[in-house]
Amino acid sequence: MARHLVIGNGKLLLNLDDRCYIRDIYYPYVGQLNHVGGQYCRFGVWAGGVFSWLGDPEWKIELDYIEDSLVTNVVARHEGLGIELFINDGIHQRECIYIKRVVVRNLHEDTREFKLFFHQDLMIEGSEVGDTAAYYPENGTLFHYKRSNFFMFNGFSDEGGITQYSTGIKRFQSAEGTWRDAEDGMLMGNTISQGSVDSTISFRTMLAPHGEKTMYYWMSVAPSLEEAKLLNAYVQDNHPEKLLSRIVIYWKNWLRRAETETDLSSLPKEVVRMFKQSLLLVRTQIDERGAIVAATDTDILQYNRDHYSYMWPRDGALIADAMSMAGYQSVISPFFHFCADALSRKVTCITNIIPTAPSARAGILISCRAAADFRFRRTKRRLSCLRYGKITTGIRLLSCLNRSTPSSSAKQLHSWGIIWNRLCLCRSPVTIYGRNVTAFGLIRRHPYTAD
Repeated sequence: MARHLVIGNGKLLLNLDDRCYIRDIYYPYVGQLNHVGGQYCRFGVWAGGVFSWLGDPEWKIELDYIEDSLVTNVVARHEGLGIELFINDGIHQRECIYIKRVVVRNLHEDTREFKLFFHQDLMIEGSEVGDTAAYYPENGTLFHYKRSNFFMFNGFSDEGGITQYSTGIKRFQSAEGTWRDAEDGMLMGNTISQGSVDSTISFRTMLAPHGEKTMYYWMSVAPSLEEAKLLNAYVQDNHPEKLLSRIVIYWKNWLRRAETETDLSSLPKEVVRMFKQSLLLVRTQIDERGAIVAATDTDILQYNRDHYSYMWPRDGALIADAMSMAGYQSVISPFFHFCADALSRKVTCITNIIPTAPSARAGILISCRAAADFRFRRTKRRLSCLRYGKITTGIRLLSCLNRSTPSSSAKQLHSWGIIWNRLCLCRSPVTIYGRNVTAFGLIRRHPYTAD
């Protein structure tokens, strides 16, 4: 299934499902390493002695975004528990910080204690092997790490920071995880676990009849513990409420470029809203170093153990063309440098290589014969147009084919699903020139390390 809510900033991407569970976390490249892998990072409530995860069918959940922003706007209501939640999720526009704001409303006529439980089920670098989860008493946080990926979790309510925590083993022998420990409203307080691990933290508050209070939860992601601590301190010093407001303002300002570049006055309000939301969602799938990723949900893994977090120049070119026309040339300009680095000069076939250096980048590259020198040059001239379905568009397609290519080779390329044309890269400040270039076809690859 597709993810229902997506938020990101070009370095950190987070996907939530229809129950407000975190299902995917990509860092530091959009579409490369998934540190959750489709597992469930649960969110639950303990109210007046009764516990419920938001995945329970009794919850009625309405999903949306704050208008013209990449901050979610979710309402969750449980009549049996007598509770209503107003939830906002956002990722900082620059830093790798995820913030959740939860307003808890008591619908009963008596004063009650409420606890919110946040479950962290990480598979750092795409694997459960060798993870560590630990409580960090120095700043009262809980963090997960493996090698150079640190995820620090914290939050607070009106009664202070983390009130309970626990780490434990998950999905190994009879161990289900610490989320089971949370269902009685109490956590064991185990301070450290290694291997296939998860963790759960909680916050508490007291609510008067029909009263409401706000709780905050956040995650700081960094390549070292010290940097994660600095990001955590940054949230505390600036207050998560203020940071969420800045995120909303940032994306509203970001959309003004489209309003100046495109005349939207004659369109219905719903169409304009959909147009702006599409721009925002497309932005989440673009890595700041250039890769435009096809899709980042991982449920497809259950079918053939493959995913769709690849960058195809053909599909990326279509997105880049649309974003350019909307006025976002600066967002998609790294796409051309990314593709230039990905192309190999003298190669027949490269399959699923995971490189360790920019010069080794590749995914699947098919070439009829060795390609000669090529280079990018800036030009304002519109080049050839390619018919794509029923739409004729100037397509920035990194695919060139010499007309002298034998017909058998051309058929073979076509059978691989490669759309080719003699010229490419239209309506762009960058265009490709080639001398004796034969066929650069489909590049199927991850957004590996960029320059």
